[in-house]
Amino acid sequence: RYVFRTVQPGYYEPRPRHIHVKVKLDGRELLTTQFYFAEDEPSLSGEGVFAQAGGLGDLLILSVADTVEMNGSAVDVLANDLVIDT
Repeated sequence: RYVFRTVQPGYYEPRPRHIHVKVKLDGRELLTTQFYFAEDEPSLSGEGVFAQAGGLGDLLILSVADTVEMNGSAVDVLANDLVIDT
């Protein structure tokens, strides 16, 4: 399991919004990738990491799993699985 808390990044042309993810185990790098946001899916076809994933690109898209209230504001909880063969 993993959890991280962040603000949703802004757009910076020409790239869609994304979050960089790096997974390490015992100091060894197992994965470096990016997660994208579902509402940006129409603009992902030419995006490097997404395009490299081919038919597995959908695995890089975060989806809203819940909305919670935090300090008087609605906050989306996004979810995705990471499956890594160690």
